[in-house]
Amino acid sequence: VMHGSLLWLGNAYGQVICIDTTTMQPLWTQSGLRSVSALAMRETAVGTQLLAISGRGAACLTCLDPATGAVLADIPLTLRTAGPCTASAPVVGRKNLEGLVFVNLSGPCDATAGLAELCAINLEDGQIVWRAAHPDPTALVDAVAAPVAVYDEAGNGYLITAMEGDTDTLLLLTD
Repeated sequence: VMHGSLLWLGNAYGQVICIDTTTMQPLWTQSGLRSVSALAMRETAVGTQLLAISGRGAACLTCLDPATGAVLADIPLTLRTAGPCTASAPVVGRKNLEGLVFVNLSGPCDATAGLAELCAINLEDGQIVWRAAHPDPTALVDAVAAPVAVYDEAGNGYLITAMEGDTDTLLLLTD
């Protein structure tokens, strides 16, 4: 993630590093996360948050202060029925989706089946607001990538997500 002259990077060693690109010097490093796979920036009326998806086997959404690296919140992410999972890059809601972050969760349900859900998280209280699963509950599915937020002229937000099934990939449009 880059904002102005600052660049934030995550790595498999559980670190988030902030680099000043004008000097190419690191400003801070936050260690102790689990295998950081994706970052996003969220700007609010009261400040900016850096969002990190971390975890190996058990995904977590970690909110960091982008100026210092201090952990502001740590939100565990689990599948509704299967427990530990991996998560896509976070998508920050805008317009009528302000205050929400969306991720695709994917993980094993049992030895032969996978499970995937699109998940909305309220960052103000760290609660999962809603989950949307593949319409066929018996399908072996996996979330392919991060959801995409799209907006109409009135500012209403919708999410497009891809879930890979046994024999095909299903694109879902979610209100």
